[in-house]
Amino acid sequence: MNAPDPRLHARSGSAVEEILSLTGVLLRAPATWTDSPRLAPMPWGAGRIPAPPPDPPRGLRGPWPQAPVIDPGFYAPVLNVPAEDRLDHARFIVARYLRQLVQEVPAAAARALRGPRLVDVDDRELAALLTATSLGQFVQTADERPPHPDFHPVMARAPGPWATLDFSIVALGELLPGLHAAPVIVLVRRAGEAWAVAAVRVHERVVTPDEGDAWRLARWYALQGAQLRLVTAAHPRLHFPADVINAVTRSALPKRHPLRRLIEPHTRFTLGLHESVIHHRRSAIHNSQRELYNPFPYTTEGMHRMVAAGKGGVEGNTAWPAWRFGDLFTGEHVPYGRFRRAWLDAWVRFAGEALAGVAPGDPDVRAWADHIAAWLPGFPDGRRIAAEGELARAAATYLCTVSTFHTADHHSFAAIALEKMPWRLRRAMPAAGPVEALDPDALVAPEDSFRVTLAHAMFFRPAVITSLRDVTYAFDDPRGRAAARRWELAMDALDAAWAGRGFPASREIASGVHY
Repeated sequence: MNAPDPRLHARSGSAVEEILSLTGVLLRAPATWTDSPRLAPMPWGAGRIPAPPPDPPRGLRGPWPQAPVIDPGFYAPVLNVPAEDRLDHARFIVARYLRQLVQEVPAAAARALRGPRLVDVDDRELAALLTATSLGQFVQTADERPPHPDFHPVMARAPGPWATLDFSIVALGELLPGLHAAPVIVLVRRAGEAWAVAAVRVHERVVTPDEGDAWRLARWYALQGAQLRLVTAAHPRLHFPADVINAVTRSALPKRHPLRRLIEPHTRFTLGLHESVIHHRRSAIHNSQRELYNPFPYTTEGMHRMVAAGKGGVEGNTAWPAWRFGDLFTGEHVPYGRFRRAWLDAWVRFAGEALAGVAPGDPDVRAWADHIAAWLPGFPDGRRIAAEGELARAAATYLCTVSTFHTADHHSFAAIALEKMPWRLRRAMPAAGPVEALDPDALVAPEDSFRVTLAHAMFFRPAVITSLRDVTYAFDDPRGRAAARRWELAMDALDAAWAGRGFPASREIASGVHY
């Protein structure tokens, strides 16, 4: 995030931080934390990070992608952000952050001291959280990925079908002192329409529901792993690759081209946000403990490693392949997968109708696709984009990702009570044997709760600026205008079909990545 003046931040922050330290909300003063050297070149306020300029093709002007400057494993950023995008970011997003910091600190401090900071989740609710929310995107059936051999004794005691959720990726990131996270794999068994959790593998220990406090601790490790994988590695896939399509569309397509008129209403607010998210030292993606709202258990280097793993995959782990454009990463064996599929199918129909007048060999589309394919693995190049249905699917995938998928991840996840999902744990899982009696509030310190409450308000809770129902498409072609009218009806039908299921309605879905 940005801030208008670092001196103002230092003066106003010190008094607040002193009070928070004296009252026991903070374990140590934020100023005593040492920042990673990676943050040294990043701006404190409204400045820009030193970086080489992009190298767009001859004759093109406007925003353009370039090689990452923070970590070679990151997604291609856009750093020549237009002035109007930066102004939008300051007016609509930074202003909200600053307002929330002022408003949320007292309540977050009271909540942290009063508790509860962590509560038990029973087996039924654990299964529902892992399979019936946006966390369900990680459920892989046994056909997709055979369960770990350590689960075979558990599986021998009951019939399937079986599936697993792999959170072993969360152990890749280096941890802050005193905090714990573990490689976790969860085994679930389907019973009718619902799933039940049968076992949790923490490190190399398989824990089952009959193991008392060891099972309680394993459940919290499973929930920690789920949200760490979602927020630090999976969700960035919905954010940052989209910048390439955003920039190329605005810089390489004629202003009146139907494809640009379909995409451009969904590009506002995103480039300014992402420039700040990746390239500003106060951003949560760096998890500097000098900032009160950064809740993750990782060092800055650990956070960067998680984001890079989300892009590049984890060698030898089939649960985490490298990112490719169009990978939905969600099956229809969970509600979230069916929700995503229904919306994507509707987006494809709308894009196909809106772009029906675009000739298969359109030279502008061919150049647009070649530019994007050079940056995004899996995106159809200029030759492939001419095949029947390819343009509509490529455009719809982008539009659905930045609107429906992005908002739905946040909407469903943010609805889970904070005290049920530990970001930080302060007790390790023993390799064997019984676990000593657990005090849930001792597993999560007041500072951990305080930071999470601020982060939830600022970053995780949806903050829609313009919704899908606010979008106006300036189509010249009567077929495009008719498609837009049918799209309104399609959204009505989707809202009716998914009402009360825990996922957002069209008016709750942001038109792009706004938060």
